[in-house]
Amino acid sequence: MTKKQLEELQAKNNHIKDILLEAYKDKCDQNIKSIIKYINDNGASLTDNIVALGKGNINITLHNSSFNNVLHYHDFIEIIYVYKGELTNNIYNEIINLKENECIIQYPSIQHKIIKADDTKSIILNIVIDKSFFDTSYYKVLFESRSFFNNEKDKKEKYIVCKNLKHIVKKLIDILLELFLDKDEYSELSFQNVLVLLLMEMLKRNDEENNNDFSSRLNLYINQNIKTISLQNTASHFGYHPKYFSCLIKNMTGKSFKDIVIEKKIEKAAYYLIYSDYSNSEISDLIGYENNLSFYTNFKKIFNCSPNDYRKKMKEIN
Repeated sequence: MTKKQLEELQAKNNHIKDILLEAYKDKCDQNIKSIIKYINDNGASLTDNIVALGKGNINITLHNSSFNNVLHYHDFIEIIYVYKGELTNNIYNEIINLKENECIIQYPSIQHKIIKADDTKSIILNIVIDKSFFDTSYYKVLFESRSFFNNEKDKKEKYIVCKNLKHIVKKLIDILLELFLDKDEYSELSFQNVLVLLLMEMLKRNDEENNNDFSSRLNLYINQNIKTISLQNTASHFGYHPKYFSCLIKNMTGKSFKDIVIEKKIEKAAYYLIYSDYSNSEISDLIGYENNLSFYTNFKKIFNCSPNDYRKKMKEIN
């Protein structure tokens, strides 16, 4: 971000004061301190006219402690991106810490406030997007599975945190800012398309992080419950219906839950064959097989040899 761009964004922030003065003229005194006190005391909504100050149905503003540090909500989607420095955000008393090149995508109608951000050292961007932006059929197809476009105050999901973002995100942010501040009327479509690329990159990284974490927790649960594991008790542990959980596992891993469990059982069997003197029958029981034939069949399918041959071969190696 150049010094000129930073100055232009700061100048745009001044227009927000005028918008708020007009929006709350009947509810409090006509000064910004009175309005901010009213919003903070009532957890009030910030007017959606803030979006209209931008390009089309999207606006980019700098963090402003006068507006962002009070408890508020709004009917648009907001991306809070840390361009430089760090911040601490509060959403319904849930604390989210963000560092440089990290962001949070907040749902509409979610009460929140920034409780810590050093305005002298940090550069925090607020990218606000009217929900109508996603009415376009092309964008709707891309993002229709994302529940944060729904306006539900009581839902459990309130935001998406995107950490460990790749360097390309900052590059896209720089391009987005350049197009946003460009007064060329033809830049609007390019601006929207770059925003879509930015969102997709953020969400992709979030999905990767969640998948890795979920896979780790799933593997740990299977290993700890290998003898009694079942689709029903695993789905219940993770808070899903068995049918949905089965589809989720398939979509995430490309494997069925049954195949994953078989792999884990045989992995543990291989460990016992190498590092214990348990018989095949004892190992079969330890990993939850009701009969030795199933154990033998699955072991040979994965290792292309019998349990006895595997034990003999590994002892020769070691």
